[in-house]
Amino acid sequence: MSSPAIDFASIESQVRAEADRKVEVLRAIVDTHTQLTAARDAFFADDARRVAELSALTKEASDLGLDTKHIKPFEVSRLSPSRGESRRRASRPRKPSSPAPRVTDAVSADRTGEAQS
Repeated sequence: MSSPAIDFASIESQVRAEADRKVEVLRAIVDTHTQLTAARDAFFADDARRVAELSALTKEASDLGLDTKHIKPFEVSRLSPSRGESRRRASRPRKPSSPAPRVTDAVSADRTGEAQS
C-alpha cells in the first residue's frame, strides 16, 4: 500500500489564512478597546469638571443665604470608573443563635418525671 500524496502548499495556505484572520480580529479588539477607554477617560474627566463647577455654585448659593433644602436636590457626586451600574450590599454575617432544645431531651425528661429547669 502506498500513502496518499499530501499537498503541503494547500495546508500551509489554509493555516496562514486562519492565522491572518486571528491577527486581524485581535488588532480590531485592541483598537476598539483603546478607543473605548479613551472615550471613557474623557467622559470621567468632563464629569469631574462639571461636578466641581456645580459644587462651587451650590456653595455660593448657600453662602448667599439660599435654604439648604432648596440646594440639596442639586448636589451630586462625581462618577468614577470603578463604580458599577448598581451597588449591592454585602450580606452581613449572621450571629449564631442558641440551639433549640432537642425534642428527645424534653421527651426523656417527661418519661422519667424530671422537672426541667
